[in-house]
Amino acid sequence: MFLLFTCNVFFLPAKSAITPEIVPADQLLAANTLLSIAGIAATAVGALFGGWLVDHWGWRTALWVDAISYLASVVSIAVIRYRPSHAHHTQAVSLGGYFREIGEGLSAVRGSSAVGLALVRLGAVWMGGGFLQVAGNQHIQRAASIPGMERIGVLMAVVGIGAGLGTAWVNGPGRKYPRSVLLGIGLVLAGGWLVGFAVSSRFAVFAIVAFLVGLCIAPAFVLSETLLQEGTDARTRGRVFSLRDFAMRLGFQLAILLAAFTTPLLGTSRTMLVAAGLMAAAGFVAIAWRRGQPASASSSGSR
Repeated sequence: MFLLFTCNVFFLPAKSAITPEIVPADQLLAANTLLSIAGIAATAVGALFGGWLVDHWGWRTALWVDAISYLASVVSIAVIRYRPSHAHHTQAVSLGGYFREIGEGLSAVRGSSAVGLALVRLGAVWMGGGFLQVAGNQHIQRAASIPGMERIGVLMAVVGIGAGLGTAWVNGPGRKYPRSVLLGIGLVLAGGWLVGFAVSSRFAVFAIVAFLVGLCIAPAFVLSETLLQEGTDARTRGRVFSLRDFAMRLGFQLAILLAAFTTPLLGTSRTMLVAAGLMAAAGFVAIAWRRGQPASASSSGSR
């Protein structure tokens, strides 16, 4: 896991930072929508197939299939031909320069309201995911007559369907609404749906909640990505996205640690209620975060 996260330190910030350099500004939201839908579709199919594969062929086979699937990414990246639109002046690497660049990345975060809003929204989603990783999985397995991974795979696929529809809506009718409102209302509603998940033990309710949560958290990924890209310049963009990935994973691990302590004490239902409250609170913060934001999701084309 340490080595996988280390590799992601290079891959994920580079993927997010290079998009504005290969896509025109007025097509940035559309490009992020397509990238998000592709990831959501792959996750939904992979979860559905992976859950079945684990239960029928075992974890070892599933991990081999997962490893082989990365070759598709390697091939697709290898065929990209990129020519930078401006000169990149690479300075000599030094310890002092490293910390100076970290400071510049933090300054970019503090100086941009759009970047701050995106990080708050993504942090709330990742923290919710940490609680679901611990308490949510246990809650689902205890409600099942025969515990297994197929149910988890089905629910993740349903989340993907909802997220795909929500992402498409954000790039269409959702463009006319303020981004902070879309992000905030999505979080508040997702927290409300998690309450239904926490108090129920029926798989049909779990599936409905999974769809609605996916629908509501969709703006977190496509809009937050766009806000971060628009709120930074080419020189600091990679540093900001690196900081984003570090902060998100730190929040995810802290949420897992908190859920690991609270679940034995409170039970899965009450722990999920805590997660729902945290997500809803972050949503209200996002709604109030209006200063310095574009008037709507479509305003990026005129900037």
